[in-house]
Amino acid sequence: MIFPVSSLIFAANLASCSMGSVAAQSTVVLLGGSIENGVTESHPCDMAIGDIGYLPGLGAAVLNEKIVYCGGTDGGVPQSKCYQNEGMDWVEIEGMNVARAYYTFTTVGDKILAAGGTSLEGLTSTMEVFDGSWSTLDFGLTSARARYCAVPLSGNEVIMLGGGDSNYQLLSLVEIYDLSEGFITELPSMPTPRMSFACSYFKEEIWAVGGYNRGSPLDTVEILTTRDGTWRTGPHLLRPRGYLTMHVLEEELVVFAGYRGEGSLERYNGEEWKEESIKYFHGEHASVILPCN
Repeated sequence: MIFPVSSLIFAANLASCSMGSVAAQSTVVLLGGSIENGVTESHPCDMAIGDIGYLPGLGAAVLNEKIVYCGGTDGGVPQSKCYQNEGMDWVEIEGMNVARAYYTFTTVGDKILAAGGTSLEGLTSTMEVFDGSWSTLDFGLTSARARYCAVPLSGNEVIMLGGGDSNYQLLSLVEIYDLSEGFITELPSMPTPRMSFACSYFKEEIWAVGGYNRGSPLDTVEILTTRDGTWRTGPHLLRPRGYLTMHVLEEELVVFAGYRGEGSLERYNGEEWKEESIKYFHGEHASVILPCN
């Protein structure tokens, strides 16, 4: 069943908890990936955080003011190990129950949700949460998928968009899950099926940016208006990007690196995208946002 978006009262929930939506004087930390041996970089503030090394398809999130990263692929094999940063050091903590790569890893309230992705058995629909230890949820995604995107809606709900399924089909579906109940409802599908893209909540709308469709990186931007549940085309990126990340930084939407844009970011100021160089190249990486020290 497809629910009217307006009935979900998105704006009140999203404004306080959306991925990357924070006040000024924050910095984005880029971690791992498949380029430049996974060097860590922070922008715009320099933070003393150690390199992870080569690790494509990892997930990273912030919990209790600490960066946690898990999974990714080592020699093409999905991993379950997790680490937490202590200054320049990464300290191993309890690992996930399922080895995962190219999955979603999202802070939802006081927990981190790990869902879907590529596992040792192929694509998985399983979901588990971390609040100091890992617990597998009794339910999963409606279908196994990887390389999709997630945005938290509240302290207990998350929206999942797009990705690729076990039949190598690109997905356009948009679904809402509750960490207590599982799947809640389906929203209007994205106009463009895509995987390995970035998504975020920005000015009371959900933005889906870049990624891949039919093997080619996209510069396409599509925006879900939360008041009436309709999608529209947004301003195209200056260059196509796949395996990028995105955050709201000082009231601007900023996309970071990704294939075809490895060494740059693009900043949307409400009117147009503007490109800037960053120190290193990044792709298949993860990123988080933190207050500047």
